[in-house]
Amino acid sequence: MKLPRWFVPVALLLLSPAAALAGDDASPLRHVVTTIEGRPQPLAHYRGKTVLIVNTASRCGFTPQYEGLEQLYKRYQERGLVVLGFPCNDFMGQEPGSEEQIQRFCKQRYGVSFPLFSKVVVKPGPAQEPLFKSLTHEGPKQLRGGVRWNFEKFLIDPQGNLIARFRSVTKPLSEELVGAIEAALPTAKPQEKPKQQAEEPAARPKQMPLEPTPPASKRAPQQQARAERSGAYRTADYFPLRTDWRLTYEVENSSRFRGKRTERLVRSYKRVGDALRVEDSKGEYQEYRMVEGRPAMSGQSMFDQGFEQRYDDPIGLFPAQAKVGERFRFESPIRHVMTRGATMKGQITREVTLAAVETIETPAGRFEDCLRFEAVTRNRLPRMGNFEAVSKETIWLAPGVGEVKSVNETTLGNAGRVWMKAKITTRLIRRAELL
Repeated sequence: MKLPRWFVPVALLLLSPAAALAGDDASPLRHVVTTIEGRPQPLAHYRGKTVLIVNTASRCGFTPQYEGLEQLYKRYQERGLVVLGFPCNDFMGQEPGSEEQIQRFCKQRYGVSFPLFSKVVVKPGPAQEPLFKSLTHEGPKQLRGGVRWNFEKFLIDPQGNLIARFRSVTKPLSEELVGAIEAALPTAKPQEKPKQQAEEPAARPKQMPLEPTPPASKRAPQQQARAERSGAYRTADYFPLRTDWRLTYEVENSSRFRGKRTERLVRSYKRVGDALRVEDSKGEYQEYRMVEGRPAMSGQSMFDQGFEQRYDDPIGLFPAQAKVGERFRFESPIRHVMTRGATMKGQITREVTLAAVETIETPAGRFEDCLRFEAVTRNRLPRMGNFEAVSKETIWLAPGVGEVKSVNETTLGNAGRVWMKAKITTRLIRRAELL
């Protein structure tokens, strides 16, 4: 068969080194970045390995994921995994420190040994790091899109192709991420030889488990990962219990007696022992704790009307984890301490439903993957003529930020008689300021 004239030159072109290098131009590993010590580092150095790229921050609700990332790195390093951390200050100023401070924090707090790099900009714009522009715009269509928050994870195979992407809420040791890494590792896990070859059964399974079954005391993380994979969301990842910061809200309050008014409210979140103390600019405060993995109000709450609520048991604000449509109920005895010291005992109940996961727009910006909870809270005081306060709330929680918007409709009354109705709408208007 006679070959066409164009066959030979085209074949030579396709087989040439230049053509081979042309394929690399599409890989995120074609870029040169700067290490956290200030040295240039070609990412092509990691070709042939499985690469997990993560944008990190030191003062984020997801910062403890450093621990899981380090465990991943140590577990699979010999099989060809490398984790690359890129600090960024794009999201609510949660990485304000210098490279030296970041490196010291990571090593002292979490023992990080995987490579870290200088601070980058991951959001679109003129200053965006070219690596993250490639990761968010040049990969497979289903993996494209801007980085939404700290600790997003990009998985690159040994050939330099972006093959998977995981949002911030996906934990480093979740089954989903671990499974994707194991499938992409260049080196299979070595298997031990049986001590007695003669006693081996004739037929052996073709696929052996990659990891042994952990003891019962260590199975909780795997159970949690399965729950996340089945559609459950961990509210601890959304509620800011680990960071000292300040959030600014706009509050619109309307009631029959006081009319409609709009004011600015500043809330400060501060760690006090094992509790989180939330103070606002009106002089009110509440205390929160993690109880069995769920955010709960405990201790006491003080209000500017001059009375105080003391909780005998922590009242759950949100469940530890929930699927869309699930409903939960919490209750606790409560004591009201009035202005002159009189105490009244009562009961508080709270029913919470995870209604949806959605995107919300606020004056402070756009928040994606928000949990929308519908809650009904009843506060009863039997010895005060069966006084009852009923609050119907819709609350949006953003990952690592907490409440970004809420609508609260409260009715006060007793014995079927309504004393007062009020509606309070709260919107986040300024991103977090670190304390």
